[in-house]
Amino acid sequence: MGNPIDPIFSDRRAFADFFTSYYTFWEPESCFVAVAGGEVIGYLTGCLRHQLQPWAQGAIFLGKIVPRVAYNLLRGRYDDRSRDFIRWTVRRAFFETPQKPRGSAHFHINLLPEWRNGTASRRLVFTFLDAAKRRGARRIYGQIQTFEDRRHPCVFERYGFQFFDRRRISKFAPVVKTAVYVSTYVKELAE
Repeated sequence: MGNPIDPIFSDRRAFADFFTSYYTFWEPESCFVAVAGGEVIGYLTGCLRHQLQPWAQGAIFLGKIVPRVAYNLLRGRYDDRSRDFIRWTVRRAFFETPQKPRGSAHFHINLLPEWRNGTASRRLVFTFLDAAKRRGARRIYGQIQTFEDRRHPCVFERYGFQFFDRRRISKFAPVVKTAVYVSTYVKELAE
C-alpha cells in the first residue's frame, strides 16, 4: 500500500525480490521509474510476456526466495509477525488473490504517498499502456488495494479500466483495523 512492509514482514529484500525480480530481470523494458527533483517518487513494473511470467516467477520463488526465507527461518531471524506473514503466504495468499483475465498483460504501480495525486500515476500508466499497445498487447489488468471507506478504485475507472474481481485480503490485519480488499481491473486496448 505504498508504505514499508516492515510492520508485517521484516525481510525487505526477500519481499522486494518476490515483487520485482521477474520484471527487472525478464522485462526491464516494461519497467518505468518516476523521478521528481532528482528523487525517485514511484515506479511501474509491467508484464507483456504473460505466458512466460508464471513459470519465471515460480523459478524465482523456488530458486531465490524460498531458500533465503528458509535459511532465515532456520536461523531464527524472523519475529512473530514475519512468521505469521510467511504462514499467510503459504496458506492463504492464493485464495485471497482475485481472479485475473487469462492471456492478459499486467502491471504493478507504486508511488510515494505525497505523489498519489493522479498526475504521476497517470503518466506512468499511460506510458506503459502506450508501450504495451505498440508491442501488441490486447488486454491489460492491474490490481489495487482498497478499503471500505477510502482509496477508491476510481483511478482505474478514470483510465478506462473495468472492474473484474475483488477479494478481501487478511495479510494487513495486524496493522490495519479496517477491511482491505484487492480488486482486479481490466482494460481492452483498441486495435
